Amino acid sequence: MAQKPILILQKEADSKLLHWIANDPIADHATALLTIDSAIEATRLLDSLVFTHVILAAEGVDCEMAMTVASCSPDRVAGLLLLNPPARLQSKATNIPTLLLTTADHTPPVNAQGDHFRLQESPTAHLSEIVSAFLALRVA
Repeated sequence: MAQKPILILQKEADSKLLHWIANDPIADHATALLTIDSAIEATRLLDSLVFTHVILAAEGVDCEMAMTVASCSPDRVAGLLLLNPPARLQSKATNIPTLLLTTADHTPPVNAQGDHFRLQESPTAHLSEIVSAFLALRVA
């Protein structure tokens, strides 16, 4: 199976869990951590890459930006991995497979679409398997 590229978008959040995904030594995906200023910048960057389908990952308020990029480039985004999205998440990318991950202290958005998985006390314990399963089962 070919590696699926994951682009982690960061503007406001500095996620330890997303850093862990980016540095996972046994991952079946290639990962790049990008600090960007806007959805427009992220879309331009996405257009300049050689990857045809990427998975966008973000945490907190940066999830809105990832969803905006996905809705602007649905033919380039194969999936969304959203960690602790805001309580009032504006759903924009309805046809894109989405994995919502929340930690024990976070409440998932009520209107969120996609698969939801609550990470327990040790969030990194099964994170690699969860991400791999999502990529294999939901992302073409």
